Amino acid sequence: MPTFNEIELKRNEKKFKKREYRPWDIEGATKNNLEEDVVLHVCTDQIKNWEFHDRPQNELGDIETLAEEFSKIGQQLPCIVRPSRQKEYLYELIAGERRWHAAQKCGLKLKIIVKDLSDQEAALVQMSENHNRKSLSDYARGISYSKLIDNGILTQTELTERLKLSKQQISRLLSFSKIPKKITEAIRDMSKISARTAEQIKQLSNKGEEYIEAIINLSKPLREKKIGYEKLKILVEKNINKIEIEEKQEYLGKNNQLIFTKKLDKNLCITFCFSKEISSLFINKTIDIKKVTTTILEILKDPI
Repeated sequence: MPTFNEIELKRNEKKFKKREYRPWDIEGATKNNLEEDVVLHVCTDQIKNWEFHDRPQNELGDIETLAEEFSKIGQQLPCIVRPSRQKEYLYELIAGERRWHAAQKCGLKLKIIVKDLSDQEAALVQMSENHNRKSLSDYARGISYSKLIDNGILTQTELTERLKLSKQQISRLLSFSKIPKKITEAIRDMSKISARTAEQIKQLSNKGEEYIEAIINLSKPLREKKIGYEKLKILVEKNINKIEIEEKQEYLGKNNQLIFTKKLDKNLCITFCFSKEISSLFINKTIDIKKVTTTILEILKDPI
């Protein structure tokens, strides 16, 4: 058994190893370890935001509170920058836009780590930081990804592979950039629109001006998230083709006994109203609830 002095001597021989720090690394975006990273303190006006930054102004969140936090405890996580290609700035901000704005707000120097990144590597760094953050809308992601593709920085296939998303989901996100400007201006806050609804808007608007106008007329409920992709299609087709939607439908059991009525309100919300006789059977547990539930679920698969 080793003596106390031997244990103490062996402990002193061990060198402290800093943990590798690379939250922005997506399968090789950058391979530098923390030992190689030097944290600098730089004035915020020496830094320019990257032209392909993915946060719209209205999705920066509460910068005021973050600035107060910086004033009290300082900036805990450094931003990632690369050398600027424009003479009037030293650096180009790649990741950490909210921290940059907060430092500007409270007048502090920004903690940064400088990386020599290509455009593709910069895109991967940015996506790694923001991909899993719920605060970034489908719209912000979709427009950002479209810019990267349009400027030849990443391909749609590379996005699919890097982000581990299905081709269908990437295609839906890219739909935002294909929506007519008249529609986005009418909706105003596109951050309220899901990728699936954006895909539906794009597909419907491709049918012509009449469809575009019908979507514009629904911009308020779209913005307020009162209708989604399914209801949007129904309401637009109803408007264009004058389709009559059955607002009330009765479902009968044996001996033509009324079981429940499916009703549809003006916002296309479905409700099921059970008759008094059936309701009493529910209470007395003398009806197969599972069978009724299965029937309702089948109806909801094709609600209208």
